[in-house]
Amino acid sequence: KKLGTATITATASVDNTVSATCEVTVTPKTLEISASADDKVYDGTTNVVNGQILPNGIINGEDVSITADFAYEDANVGTDKKVNVTNIILSGADANNYKINETTLQTTASILAKNADNQDIQASLESTQVTYNGKEQNPTVTITDNGTSLVEGTDYDVQYTDNKNAGTATVTVTLKGN
Repeated sequence: KKLGTATITATASVDNTVSATCEVTVTPKTLEISASADDKVYDGTTNVVNGQILPNGIINGEDVSITADFAYEDANVGTDKKVNVTNIILSGADANNYKINETTLQTTASILAKNADNQDIQASLESTQVTYNGKEQNPTVTITDNGTSLVEGTDYDVQYTDNKNAGTATVTVTLKGN
């Protein structure tokens, strides 16, 4: 079960004059590996929520683990997005009995758009009551996603209606992109 070279000597003859010696070298078994990653909901990062290395060829009962770093190529919403798998490492008591030829892998997974009804998205107005002054009233809108401030014009657009005369004005926020 150990790697390396072993010498085997055998002596067999009627007159005890013939002997044979041979060496046997045990080399690490090459594992075939692939990777998979679960889809996730957009969170603005390239982090993979659940990535796995799938080995083929580990002998049953052997103590071998494989770890790796997983990252989407970019953080934007999309289907079948490239996921890069790097820093693939074998570990465990029997890891030296195996080797892998791949140092990096790729797989695909999707980043799903966040639902606008998600409780993580919050909106607030600088002021909800103003005094008529003959001008359009455009109170500042603040939108946060899980505590992170979003940027007007990049992450969302704001439209004001009926905001000049006394009465009830409407502020409409339209989320953009992811």
